[in-house]
Amino acid sequence: MIGKMTAGIAADTADGMRLTGRILRTFVGELGELIHDTSRWRQCLMAALVVPLAITCALALRLDSVWWAGISAFVTVLATGSASLKRGLVRIGATTVGVIVAFIVARWLPYNPVALTLFLALTAFLGSVGTVVSANGMAWLLATVTANMVLLSGLADPLLVPTVAFNRWSEVVVGVAASALVTGTSVFGRQTMLVDLGAPRVASRASATADRSSKAVVIRWPSASLSTSSAPASMAASITLSSLPTAAG
Repeated sequence: MIGKMTAGIAADTADGMRLTGRILRTFVGELGELIHDTSRWRQCLMAALVVPLAITCALALRLDSVWWAGISAFVTVLATGSASLKRGLVRIGATTVGVIVAFIVARWLPYNPVALTLFLALTAFLGSVGTVVSANGMAWLLATVTANMVLLSGLADPLLVPTVAFNRWSEVVVGVAASALVTGTSVFGRQTMLVDLGAPRVASRASATADRSSKAVVIRWPSASLSTSSAPASMAASITLSSLPTAAG
């Protein structure tokens, strides 16, 4: 009895150690990929910077749900500034549509539970279909979620719907603006660094290529002259051709 229990504990411990070792090896491998793949660690760094910035701006503006600004900033962070801005504009546009729809129907639906339930079911159905079928599925999803959230937030007091709608839209705009600022600054700085370092590298590569070309002409030309029986002329031509890159440079 005790022996079986001890063996079971030992087997479980060994499995746990193997699992821990696999996790650590995978983690170290991921860190190695982050070092070699600059786009991945730059995106991780931008996400780590943009969320605190968005939340700080939302707190400074005294918005209602600052976490929504942080989420909006996080989901719009991509590897390039243009891609982040495009996704951010889609998010702002979809949120604007959802806020407008909720603001229009909030005059009647909160006072009619049956009509409100039908509206929520219809918008959820259309949003799900649009998310799956449309090329802009994210826009359909965000518009549907925003409209339903604003309406449900105003059930207790329908007069709060305009305030909730404005806060939701403002939080999304703040998050997208923070994301565009961080990604745009990062991409601009990287491009400036590449421009500063690119010219010397191009010049050094051109000179190295010219040297290799001249050496290749000097080495290969005599081998061709063996079949033409004109060694002096071929050697003179090889010397002339080898000096061309130097004169051109």
